[in-house]
This record gives sequence, structure tokens and C-alpha cells, in this order.
Amino acid sequence: MAAFLSTDASTDAIPLERSPALLYRVNEVMREGRRGQNDPERIPFFCECHRADCYAAVWLTADAYDQRRTGSESSLVSPTHDLARGRGEGRLGKRRST
Repeated sequence: MAAFLSTDASTDAIPLERSPALLYRVNEVMREGRRGQNDPERIPFFCECHRADCYAAVWLTADAYDQRRTGSESSLVSPTHDLARGRGEGRLGKRRST
């Protein structure tokens, strides 16, 4: 499933393929937007599994997100998903480079 990034108001759009690396970066940008806020509110980050149709939310506070990113298991994966392609058992997996 591809998302589209519009470059302007025209109908031309650049297709973006959903990937764990893309969603990792989106999640990092979302976290940066909350930097400096001490609000314990949970933030809906994107699941970083390999399922092409997945846009599940992984709800974490900013502190919990930072702890996950600094740990050895840094990818955010929905509890019902697996980091590996096409597998259904959920877990938090190690970040893979793509």
C-alpha cells in the first residue's frame, strides 16, 4: 500500500511506500515535536512492522518512547504484530536497517 506526498496543490503526487524505516522516521519527527513538553499524555506512534497494510497506533508517553528507543529492542511494534514479514505474533523487535 502506498501513501502519497503532494508536492504542491496540483494533482501530481509522489508515491511513498510504507516501510519500517519510513515509519521510524515519522515517529522520530512526532517525538521531536513533543520535545520539551513534560505532559504524561500518551502519543499515537505508528507500528513499524513489515505489513504493507499496517498503520496501527502504538500508544506511548514521550518518556516511554525514549526508553524504547535507547534500549536494545528499539522498534515499535503493535502488540498484535511481529516485526518479521507476515507473522502474526506480536512483540517488540530489534530495529532492522533497510
